[in-house]
Amino acid sequence: MTTDNMEGVTSIGSALRHRAALYSGAWRMVAAMLSALAGSSLLLILASLLLSDRPVNPLRLFRLVAGLSLVPGLAVVMLRRACAARVHIDAGALIVEQRDRRLEVPISSIAAIEPWWLPLPGSGLWLRLRSGRRWSDGLEMDDPAALIDALGAEGRSPALRAAGRHPSVVYAGARGARRRSWAAALLVFPLFALVPTVPLFRVHQLIAYGGALGEYYQYGLGAYLAGFVLYWATLTIYLLLYAAVLRVPVEIVTIGVVLLAPRHAVAARRLLDRVSAVLYFAGVPAAVILRFVPW
Repeated sequence: MTTDNMEGVTSIGSALRHRAALYSGAWRMVAAMLSALAGSSLLLILASLLLSDRPVNPLRLFRLVAGLSLVPGLAVVMLRRACAARVHIDAGALIVEQRDRRLEVPISSIAAIEPWWLPLPGSGLWLRLRSGRRWSDGLEMDDPAALIDALGAEGRSPALRAAGRHPSVVYAGARGARRRSWAAALLVFPLFALVPTVPLFRVHQLIAYGGALGEYYQYGLGAYLAGFVLYWATLTIYLLLYAAVLRVPVEIVTIGVVLLAPRHAVAARRLLDRVSAVLYFAGVPAAVILRFVPW
């Protein structure tokens, strides 16, 4: 295993590069805990809202979501970028390239691939060397199966390829690349939140101020816009909580299919994602409409 400065690399091989994050054991643990906090806290916040008989305080809700979910999630993103790497195979070695270093692991020295049982902060794997020790760094990848297959083929080792049948690897393949871009996140949450915000805010204006622009006429444009932004931000958080709830059965059923019928995991996950999307993008407008239907 060698380490060189990337500036001296003249040949980078012809193999396809895989995006990854290279974590030491300690940093992987930190990223895993932050990721678990960011995801589970949304469900805990929702549970506290449902179990409480007090009116929702929007500012307190903002602080909870920001402190327990958004900040840890952003920390995971920053840590993943700091540990970003490109992985490929060249001349019988696994090459891991980062901004300021290049690591080479001869494939002949890899005895086994150990996928992470717990996919936190994402799916990934450890390398077990023939010396018996584990390589110091782990690789987080959206779908480790492609790299596992490539290592098995290059090393002509069925044992390495067998890691591709590990449940966590099958689960990663079923989920696919789940990370949303910032543009997609804006579309799914803040922009889509305008769908329920506009009619509900208008009704609030009619009830509280006697007209669609009642607050504007009584208190001015600043107060009117502040009220609208408060409604919009609150409903954006509600949609975030709703999406977290929808994801729970999707993940549970996916894990069940992976364990019981792994060949059908990809098809099952696609179906589950489509059902979840329908419940989200059609369910929210339907809930708003039903809110005003006289029963």
